Amino acid sequence: MNPSTYKSDLIIAHKIDDMIKIVYSRTLQNVTWKNSRLLKEVIPDEVERLKRQPGKDMVIYGSGSIVSAFMQSGLIDEYRIFVNPVVLGSGKPLFKDINQRVNLRHVDTRTLITGTFCFAISQLRKGGKDFHPGFRPCKANAYF
Repeated sequence: MNPSTYKSDLIIAHKIDDMIKIVYSRTLQNVTWKNSRLLKEVIPDEVERLKRQPGKDMVIYGSGSIVSAFMQSGLIDEYRIFVNPVVLGSGKPLFKDINQRVNLRHVDTRTLITGTFCFAISQLRKGGKDFHPGFRPCKANAYF
């Protein structure tokens, strides 16, 4: 273990390891990560079925292309955007290939103990109502 690793990062890492995970990949043939399942493409009806199952919220980690595919199909109710205060000098756009306007509303902003900023954003329905009115404020463990 790296001595500079934050205890909160280790807690999150263990929770992610124990979670049920769906891995989207066109190139992988199998996944070996604990509690993981492999899917080759985003099928909106399958995602809607998963969203209706009892349990906690679904989270997308680290994939702009999956976020874009979910956005295009109207599958995202709320966004938690984490920004690390580091300038890299280059990178990928946050939202890519979005063909239609998506109305969002800022709900909350927090600075986590690590210095990371968390922006909570709700998708708005027609008429300006929150897509997910029970939005929780940002926390270091907001998804668990």
